[in-house]
Formats: sequence, structure tokens, C-alpha cells
Amino acid sequence: MKFFLQQPLDRLPRLLGYLSSKQKGYIHALPQRRHSSIIRQSSMNHEFIDVSDEVRCALLEKKPIVTLESAIITHGMPHPTNVETAFQVQNIVRQNGATPATIAIVKGRIKVGIDDETLLHLGEVKENTYKTSYRDLPFVLSQKMNGGTTVSTTLAVSNSIGVPVMVTGGIGGVHRGGETTMDVSADLIELGCTPVGVVCSGAKSILDIERTLEYLETQGVLVATFGSNKDFPAFYSRKSGFSSPYNVKTTEEAAKLLDIMRHSELRSGIVIAVPVPESNSIPSDEMEDIIKNAVQEANQKGIKGKDITPYILSHVAKSTEGRSLSTNVALIQNNAAVGAKIAVDLSELCLTRSTHNTMPRGNGPTEKKPNVVVIGGAVVDHITKLSEPYKADGRSHLAHIVQSGGGVGRNMADALGRLGAWPLLVSAVGDDLAGLYIRRDTLAHLDTSGVRVVPGGRTAVYTLLLTSEGDCHTGAGDMEILGNISTDMVQCHKTTLASSALVVLDGNVPVETINYVLQQCHASQVPVWFEPTDIHKAAKPLQTDSWMTIDFVSPNFNELSIMCKALSNDKCHFFDYLDLSDEDVVKEAQYLASLLGEHVRTVIATLGHRGIVICRREDADEPFFLISSDGHAKRLPHQSSRSLQARFYPAPVCQPVSVSGAGDCWNAGFISAALQGKTEISCVKAGFSAALCSLAATSAVPLNLEITQKQR
Repeated sequence: MKFFLQQPLDRLPRLLGYLSSKQKGYIHALPQRRHSSIIRQSSMNHEFIDVSDEVRCALLEKKPIVTLESAIITHGMPHPTNVETAFQVQNIVRQNGATPATIAIVKGRIKVGIDDETLLHLGEVKENTYKTSYRDLPFVLSQKMNGGTTVSTTLAVSNSIGVPVMVTGGIGGVHRGGETTMDVSADLIELGCTPVGVVCSGAKSILDIERTLEYLETQGVLVATFGSNKDFPAFYSRKSGFSSPYNVKTTEEAAKLLDIMRHSELRSGIVIAVPVPESNSIPSDEMEDIIKNAVQEANQKGIKGKDITPYILSHVAKSTEGRSLSTNVALIQNNAAVGAKIAVDLSELCLTRSTHNTMPRGNGPTEKKPNVVVIGGAVVDHITKLSEPYKADGRSHLAHIVQSGGGVGRNMADALGRLGAWPLLVSAVGDDLAGLYIRRDTLAHLDTSGVRVVPGGRTAVYTLLLTSEGDCHTGAGDMEILGNISTDMVQCHKTTLASSALVVLDGNVPVETINYVLQQCHASQVPVWFEPTDIHKAAKPLQTDSWMTIDFVSPNFNELSIMCKALSNDKCHFFDYLDLSDEDVVKEAQYLASLLGEHVRTVIATLGHRGIVICRREDADEPFFLISSDGHAKRLPHQSSRSLQARFYPAPVCQPVSVSGAGDCWNAGFISAALQGKTEISCVKAGFSAALCSLAATSAVPLNLEITQKQR
């Protein structure tokens, strides 16, 4: 019997708590924070954060990312300079090899990565747009307002999603007179409990820089000037008159600091203070006089709290006749370039580290690269086996009912994982209990970073009714969510696809996604296995322009008939499957397989209790894959000059408990053996062995599959 499947991780934040404790590499397992930090509880992660497709893909692919605050857009610069600068900064990050992730609050949602339209709106509309520090989050979110995130809020969100590099213009600090007013920026508090590196031009020169440095020391925050000396910059000026404890001369040195911070599980952040470019610097003496006047004027007007910084910056801009604004733009652009390079260097350090580490299996992305990618449906199966003969008279029947993970894609990935492969599953589930069950309880032994959680979606559910003998009587399923297995979702794993030994597609995948996968795999010379899943889905690949690049197809008799009919109506002979003798079924399957085999390299037709037919041009004692000296499996070169051979392999006799999942386990056993370079005969034996294990169990993929295989 076939099934449908799908898997989660649509929006990263839905698993933020999970990711921060499980994921390694670039999405690092960040330690528990000592004090405050946004989203300190995973429930808040689930509720209020949305991660853009671009950022989510970068996280999944472990690409370098730089987070950017948005208070500079909403409150830090006048329009249109604010918007122009924001776009420029994002482009600079991209040009230097990293993905920009501007963090902002839009209608009560924390956005990680915003589109151009949203950025323009935040830069233009001031009404109901709040400068949002950490303390302001509950109000801004509950009132569904817009907010520009300060350094403290941006730091906390960065930590929650596992991004260790943030760029800003300058951090907040101890305000002048703070020794009596206790006016200390939340930025410093958050830096003391958040393991994220902040690339900035020091503290804003309107602050008490000496006390700011002292406070950072007390908080355990490492401060290092980026350059050949330890002069701590004062935002507009290259020198503040005070020194950092350390300095780093290159982005590689800065990346090493962050790498040690993360892997040693230190719980405070790091400030990388980048002096403004010399050509844009304003002399510190000149700035000091202007700032003193601005502070005095603010005090006289009673301006305090979070309003004081925008007021003083506005005063400074007027007093410098716009020079301060151009300096502000220059320093944030420079910081973006430096921060992006640090993120790239840090990412490379992580990749280097991963080559020396062997990662345990778990649900998140790991440094161990998948050798098989399975794209298809993840389903919760409700299997009902009657305890008495079925009678269609409206009665209730005694039955044994079992819930388990199902779906063709999920089943094959599950079985492959239990047989020693390391598959990546790409699928979609809902944010419901069924989706949680699939992710948490059925897939702990493989990489599920490709499983997207669809907000408000219903996880696919399939209900199967078996007779008392274990045969399928009928089935019904809700598979609507599987339409979310989009090209965008798969594109997030483009690198993994290109480096895998085999990509498996099931019939639940939308046609456009199938076409995209076939094109990508053909370009990377990666073989594709298509499992039709159902007669209504069997012909999907034939609707694409790339279907003849498929290497393996594994239909049952009816699915094979449908595929051949879609190819050529006048060549196919159809019989009532149930009226054919076993011998005639085998002959017809061989004939149909040979028709399809003219276009697909290997056709594997499953014939239920009768057995299977394999049609290809190679002999039975030849493998499907060659194993290189470094252990990688490579598809056997195509023997196009040979004649097609259609061989029948009878199935072992058994008394099935349930046929659900037997075909998927057969495929997994076959694939597992094929990727080890075994011959066709050996692969078929491995397939039957796995299928027998499934037939003897109520669940589609038995937990003891690996043990049973070893015993055989």
C-alpha cells in the first residue's frame, strides 16, 4: 500500500527553542541566557516571530547571516535617507557574501527579514511606529503596532534564531549623568546575557563613553577595536579618548573571537568597535562641544528616556549642517561590510570545525551531509484492522486501531534512516498536534530540517481500513497541505540536492516542484527516484519537460498502466487487474515496464504478493551505483546500446499483519543496498527483507527494521 507524506520547519521561529538546543554549525546551540532576552520561552517564539524565506533558507543551508536593527530606519535618520541607507546596507551585506536579516515589528509580529515594501512603509510612516527596546515588546506586540527594533531587541531575536553576528551604527550606553539618573541603555544589559557579536562604531558619542566601557566590563562583555590600535571609537569620531581592552586586526581574528564565544558556551556578547572611515570622521573636540550644548538643551526641555537620543542626534545634524548624517551613513555602511565579512569567516570556521566532528543523529541540521534527499508527504496514519469480517450493513465492527507515522516520503526516509542511510526529508506539516507527533515521535533518527510547519495548516492524515486478513479494504486521506511542498521550499536545500547520491520524489509533490527538482538534479548529475504513490498522481512527472531524466521509477501495476497510457494510448493493452492470473500479471507488467523502460533507466514494478519486475539494460549481476575510493556512490554509466531486460523476482511467502508501508520499506531496503554498490540480485533481496519486516508489523515502518535486516 502507498501513502502520503510531508514535514515541518516552515517558519524557523516555530521551532526556535528546539533549534537553539539542537542545531549545530551556523545554527548553533546557543546557551541559556542568564538574564533577560527576547523570547526567553519557546512559546513566545512560536507565537510572534516570522522568518522570511530568504533568511530561513540561509539558516537551513548554514550560510552566513547578518542581522540588522530597524530603529535606525524608524527613528535614527530622516526620510528618505533612512530608507536609502537601509537598502544600501542590505546590498552591502549581500555583496560581501552574507544574507541580511533586518529585524522589525510589523502589526504585532516580529519579522526577521523584511521585504522592500515593508521597509519603505516603516521608513515613511511614523504614526503608531514605536522605537522598541526589549521592555517595549509586550506593549507593541499586544497592540499590533509597528516597531523599529533597538540593539537590545535585535540582539535577543538574533540569539533566538541562532545568528551570532549583528550590525548597527552604534550601541546605547550609560547616558551623561547616568551615575545619578540611572539612565543606562538596555543594550548593555542584553549584551551581558546574549552570546552575539555586535559590529558597531562604538557607543554613540552623546553618551558617557568611559562609564559605558566600565559597565560593559562589569557585564562580562568583551570589547575589541577593529584595527591596528585599541582606540575606542566615538561614533562620529575615530577616537573617544578611551581604549578598548583588546583589538583585532582582521575579520578572521574577529570571527575567531565569536567562534570561541559560541563553542565555549560563554553567555555574554562581544562588541567589535569599528572606527568610522577617516574621510568621514568628525573631530572629537568639535563633536564634544556640539553634544554638550544638545544635552543641556534637552535637560532644559525635560526630554528624557528613549526620546533623548533622537533629539540630540537631530540637534547634532543641524549644528554640523548635515555632516553628522553623512558620517552616520558612512559608518553604518562600513560596519555592514566588516560585519558581513566576519559572518562569512565565522561560517567558514564552522564548516572547518564540522569536518573534524562526527555529529550524533537528531532532528535538526547537522554537519553530517545527507546522502539521500527524500521529498514527499509526511502523514499521520490511522490504521484500522478489523477483528471480524466486514459487513456493509451499518454496524460497528470490532477492530484494532493504531496511529503511526505514514506517507510515502516519510516512510521511505524513516526506513532509510533505520537502515543506516542519513536522509534529509523535505515535506510540510501543520502547526497542530499531528504535526508535532510526526516531527517529535517518528523522525528522531534523521535530518528533518527540510520539514516546514505551515501556520494554520492541517497535517496530512490518512485513514486505512484493513480486512481481518490484513488486506486493504478502503482508505481516505486529507492531503491538502502537501501542496505546500513548493519550489521555494526545495530551493533552500539546493546545495544538499547537488551533493547527494540520490534524490527521491513521491507523487504527493506538486508538478512544478517535480520539474524543478528534475532540472536541478540533471544539472548536478544526481539520479532521481520517483515513487508514484497513487494512480491519480502517477503521471505527474510526464507533465514536466524533464521527466525523461528520471533514473528510477517504482510503480505498482495500476500506476505503471496509468504511466504507460499517458505515454502512448495505442501501444498499451489494459486488462482488469483483478481478473488476470498471476502469470498474466507478470507478463503484462514486463511488457508495460519495457515500454516505460525506453525512457526511464530503471523501472521497478511492484506486484504485491506476486513479487516485482525490474526492467533495465544492465544484467542482474551488475550494480546500480559504483562506489568511489572515498566511499561516495555514483550512478553506473548508462548502457544505452544494450537491449532492455525485464526480470521477475517472486516475493517470499508470508502471512501479513498489515501491507501498509511494505512497498516503501522494500524501496528503502533496495536503495540502501544499491548505494553500497551491491548487485541487482542483492538489492532485491534487501528490498524483500525490509518488506517482510514491515508486513509482520502494524506500523508502516517497524522500529526493529534495522535489527531485523542485520539478522537476515
